[in-house]
This record gives sequence, C-alpha cells and structure tokens, in this order.
Amino acid sequence: MTGIDELRATLQSHAPQVPDHETQQRVGAVHRRVAVVRRRRRAAAVAAVAAVVAVSGAVVLRPGSGEPEPASLVGVTAPDTMTSLGYTYDRGDLVEGQDGSVRLRLEASDVPRLVSWATSGDDQVVTVSGLGSDPLTYSADDLTDWVYVEPGVSGSVRVEAREGDPGLAVYSLSPSASRPDGYTRDGVTYREQVADTRLLDAEVGDLGQAELSLDPGTAARARLVMSCEGAPRGTWIRAVGSDGPVGGTECGGDLPVDAAATGSWWTLDSAALEGSVRVVVQTSYRDSTPVRAPGLRVGAALYTDSGGAGNRADETLVEDGGHLWRRVARFDAEAGASRLPTTAPEGDGPFLFWAGGDAEVGTLAVGIGDERVSGALIGSGGETSTLVDAGERVTLTVRGGQATADRGVWISYYELAD
Repeated sequence: MTGIDELRATLQSHAPQVPDHETQQRVGAVHRRVAVVRRRRRAAAVAAVAAVVAVSGAVVLRPGSGEPEPASLVGVTAPDTMTSLGYTYDRGDLVEGQDGSVRLRLEASDVPRLVSWATSGDDQVVTVSGLGSDPLTYSADDLTDWVYVEPGVSGSVRVEAREGDPGLAVYSLSPSASRPDGYTRDGVTYREQVADTRLLDAEVGDLGQAELSLDPGTAARARLVMSCEGAPRGTWIRAVGSDGPVGGTECGGDLPVDAAATGSWWTLDSAALEGSVRVVVQTSYRDSTPVRAPGLRVGAALYTDSGGAGNRADETLVEDGGHLWRRVARFDAEAGASRLPTTAPEGDGPFLFWAGGDAEVGTLAVGIGDERVSGALIGSGGETSTLVDAGERVTLTVRGGQATADRGVWISYYELAD
C-alpha cells in the first residue's frame, strides 16, 4: 500500500464518525496521526546496544564494550561519543569494509542510534543506502555525518566509497549522559530550544494521569507539542485553549525521548492563549470523558512560534534526522497551479526537501526524477519531506486541490547547519 493509499484508507475508515462541521479539524488530525506519510530516502534508524545480525563484505573489528577506548576505523580515529541536537551517543560496534563497500544489519532497539562512516581514501565521497532509503551521495568529512536510526527500526545500512574502503561506526544514545537543557521527567525531554523556537512550558504527567495544564505566559502565538502512550485503542489526545478545542490526534505509540522533535504539534494564536492550555486524553474523538488507564502517560509542551504558516516547510530552520538544517531556497506555486517543478540546489548534498501547503483540501504527491516517493494530506498545514541529491529534479503535484492567491503550496530546500 502506498503512502497516499494509506491516507485514503485512514480517512475513509474514520469518515462516518466525523460531523461535517468538524471536517477541517479532523482532516488536520488525520494528517498528524498519519504523520508525514512518506518514504524517507534517508535511512530512518534504531538504537541502543547495536546488534549486528549480518555483515556483508566487511570485517567486524570490535563489539561495543563497557568502557570507551581509543579505536581506529579504516585508519581514522573513532571518537568515544557523538553529539546530536544536544544528546550524547556512545560508541558501539565498528565495522570495516572490503572492496570499496560495507553493509551492516541492525536489529531493532528501544533507543535511537547514529550510524556514521569513514573512508580509507583521501576522497571522502560515499553513497549511502538502506533502511528503505534510495542511494544518496555524501561528501562530509569522516565521522561527521550519520544515518539516524529511530527506536524500533531494523534493517541494513550500506556504504560504498568512491575511493578506498569505508567503515561504519554505530553510536547509541547514552543512558548516563546528561540531557539537553529544558524539561526532563522519566526519560522524556522537551528541549529548551528546538530549531529557532524556545520552550515556554512543559509537563509529563504521572502514570494514569489523563489531564495536563500548560501556561503560555504572555506569548501571543505558540506551538503546542503533545503525545501519549499506554492508552486503550481509539482514545484521543486533545488540547483545549481559552477559545475552545485547538487540536487533537489519536493516542498511540510511545512517548519519545526527544518529545518535541517527534510529537504532533499545532500552532495556537492569541485567542487560544488567554489562559492555560488544557491537554486531555479522552475516550474517543467524540466522547470527551477523560480516559482511565493505569499505564497511560501524557507529555505536552508549548514553544514560541516563529510566525510562519504553522508549517515546517515555511520555517527558516528545521530539524530532521538528528541534524539542524537551514533553508537555502523556496519555490511557490502560482495561483491556480496544481504542479510545482523544481531543481535541488547544487553543492555539497544531500539537501533536505520539505513541501507544504494550505491550499484547499487535497493531497501532495512528490516525484523525484520520474519516481513518486511520498505524499501527505494538505488543507490544515500538511507537509512532507525527504532527502535529495544536489541538482536532482523534484516535482510537487497537488491532487484534489490547487494553489490560490491566499492558500499556497510551496517547496523549501535546506542545507546542514550544524
């Protein structure tokens, strides 16, 4: 089933439950629950104690040990730790390749990991693929870039070097290192700064606590991030501001370690921020009775808002794959257009492509070259993203809608900023 098919199936399965006057809010919620339905060309990721299941064309040098020690990978010193967005990752397995390539199979883990690489040659250009990713070309210095592996993801990472032999190093989120500045409770962190936004208030509830309250202070606009775990199937997490409901999504999955980076988020205006913002996990979309579940955990936070369109494709700085990215180009569809062809910038890639829109309700379809690779629901801040090589042809097509004078569709390209 494709990403667009999943979107349609999700919408169809819930349509009978939603009154017509709530369609816009429901569409936004479905978008966020389906999240950015996309086929990430960048490897997604996994973590913790890196379990090597299969290694092809490679030599396993050293499994992770209890104490860090100086280690060499294809003649390059592998640091004891790496840092990503304020989090520390400990060095684990090191694998050296042969005949210009290396492949590493990872088992799923419950913590995030970084898979980095080095080459034995002077030319550090490599091609990285795996974990559902198409090949991408990287030219970063040895052990300075990585594939970010999210918890629960398994698969293989393959690196091919243009010169010499490559090696892979696996780094797992450190259980003992201090967390970034911000709010942390029970292993869940809301960072003080996420891209160019700053934390206003955050709370992680007690086990079984279904309601939280956040204080926006004097903010005229804010970004709300919220997520939950341990709730019965079909339950709904919803935020209520001073002027009524402001957003919601189905409760599911786990409360993430880096909660502000992966939770569902909404933009709140001044009308919603005249008092505290209440976050509640309720019985269903239509039944606002708070859930009673002993294993329930809820987390939520308010951040400053940059004043954009409430869509990350409209931001100057964004985070993705454990990196901070800076926008270098933006393209907007003309009014009445349903197609936006673009070309990725030239230079050291890959580049992060982020598409979004607030056109009439429809779907975004992204094509890279002649291949369709991702889709997202639009109409309430929908967006989709992926990584692309420098100079690649990327086309955004709106299905079931079009750009208008006051409702746009756009594409932004970002380069690494960290």
